[in-house]
Amino acid sequence: MRFFAVGVHPVGVIAIGAFPTGVIALGQFATGFIAVGQLARGVISVGQLSLGVFSLGKLSVGLFWAGGQLGLGGFAGFAQVP
Repeated sequence: MRFFAVGVHPVGVIAIGAFPTGVIALGQFATGFIAVGQLARGVISVGQLSLGVFSLGKLSVGLFWAGGQLGLGGFAGFAQVP
């Protein structure tokens, strides 16, 4: 695993690309601890469709917190899950 990876399917601590996987992932289908992209999945995720523990985006689903136009979160968000 590289520290900094760029490409179509980069894997690294910091990954930037179309399908990045890493601690910090920036790209369309980002997966990582901090994920930023159109479809972001991770602990902290930001994107149009974001899934994670803490998520922010147009349509976001978060285990604890979700924000955005339509957020579904455990404790905070547009619609709280009891």
